[in-house]
Amino acid sequence: GVKGVEYQPFIQKVFETIGMAKVAGSAMEAQKLDLLRESDLISMNSGRLIGEAKKTVLALVSQGHRRRPMQEKMLALGTDVYSLILVGLDQMHEAGYITDYDRVVGTKLAFVIAGGNLTAPQVVDEQYFLDLEREAFLSLCGEKRTQERMVHMLETGKPLRN
Repeated sequence: GVKGVEYQPFIQKVFETIGMAKVAGSAMEAQKLDLLRESDLISMNSGRLIGEAKKTVLALVSQGHRRRPMQEKMLALGTDVYSLILVGLDQMHEAGYITDYDRVVGTKLAFVIAGGNLTAPQVVDEQYFLDLEREAFLSLCGEKRTQERMVHMLETGKPLRN
């Protein structure tokens, strides 16, 4: 790892959560997926969600809350992590767990998570990752198979594995 930090389990969890489109069926599951913090408010009554959310937002505004600034320092791990994820994608493809196009999408995701083509770990700002993400998203949106997946999801509510 980088300076003694074991990053592989964290990277694997992030990749699986995004790449496998894992969703939470409850707030507790969302916390396990690290989509919610322990300190985030949870409403158990779905009929009160909007009212409670509005109340929370108004309270934050009255306390002078501002949008959090972008993180100035984030670690992009580079090609070592990218290669590691690609090996995993190849194994999943060979085993028949993912389609050819799942591997294409996964490769784009791996590039973003790794922080691009950096040959060594490097400190970057959050905008660097956002730019990589936008580039990957837009390039995938231009692909016929992505468009087929979006149409299928909108029409059926179910993912297409093309």
